[in-house]
Amino acid sequence: MDLTVETKQYRLSYDHLEMSYIHNFISDMIKGNAKQGETYYLTRKKVKELIEYLKVQSYQFDWEKERLIEELSNLEMLMVGKEKASFYFW
Repeated sequence: MDLTVETKQYRLSYDHLEMSYIHNFISDMIKGNAKQGETYYLTRKKVKELIEYLKVQSYQFDWEKERLIEELSNLEMLMVGKEKASFYFW
């Protein structure tokens, strides 16, 4: 399963490790299992919570963690007003 994260101004694609951490966060958020083929929408506040969640996870390499957090932080900063980021698992 892969993941595409998108806002009006930003698009990211993830697979494997990064996707699994985000999948776990969204599954906890919806109190169920995030499913393939579904799109989940996170507000700017929830994206900030996701970033904080990712900061405390264990990664094999620190650079992986830093890159993921930086990319999602950039996405969050570009979100305007009540815009929501879409997280599509495929």
